[in-house]
Amino acid sequence: MDIVVIGRGDVGGGLAALWRKAGHEVTDLGRRGGDASGADVLVVPVPGSAISAALGTVTGLAGKVAIDATNAYPSRSEAFRHKRPDGRLARAGAGREPDLCWAVRGGGGSAPAVGTSAAGGVALALRHTVLGTILTTGQGFTVYAFEADHGAMSACTGACAAAWPPVTTSSARIAVDGAAAGSLTGEITRAGGVHQLTYAGHPLYRFAGDSSPGATNGQGSEAFGARWDVLTPAGQEVTGG
Repeated sequence: MDIVVIGRGDVGGGLAALWRKAGHEVTDLGRRGGDASGADVLVVPVPGSAISAALGTVTGLAGKVAIDATNAYPSRSEAFRHKRPDGRLARAGAGREPDLCWAVRGGGGSAPAVGTSAAGGVALALRHTVLGTILTTGQGFTVYAFEADHGAMSACTGACAAAWPPVTTSSARIAVDGAAAGSLTGEITRAGGVHQLTYAGHPLYRFAGDSSPGATNGQGSEAFGARWDVLTPAGQEVTGG
């Protein structure tokens, strides 16, 4: 996947390093601008007040997906739609609401995005991959456990939660599919009252570098100070890969 990052700092630099490690092509435009026509994804980790200036230096944005890992929803998404109505925006977890993600299509409408599950839908399922049968979201995206987490607390916030969005739910009932064990599911409450899903006691996360269902690009990463692993149907961490 080809990724273009506009802006640097801890968030932009951290995400770029993770994606390069996962084997993606990453172009850092900084704030000097350039052509993004060859990008699959555009990452814009800059303050809301600088959005218009940053996007104004970039060409080739039509139809692109832009990930905002810095600003609170909805002000940032509305600004992006006003500036680039032909684009799409995915909120990737930061600001006042660090654990929520939205997808906004230019022209209106929304859909579940990275780190979310539709209310009332299947929240967790299983999928056969090169790592074996592992736990995924209901949409088939791999979920991960973070070894730095202990008990009912998540150690992943801020820039970490931008790169590894928590799997959240707004439903009172956690639905599972296939052989995933409903008895192993649970939830913890993050800052702001957001409910993060757990499995066998592990808080669950997506990886921003997994662009398609079944991808396991985050397996074995040691980003943000500890290892990230996928989970078996029994809730055990897969340490290979």
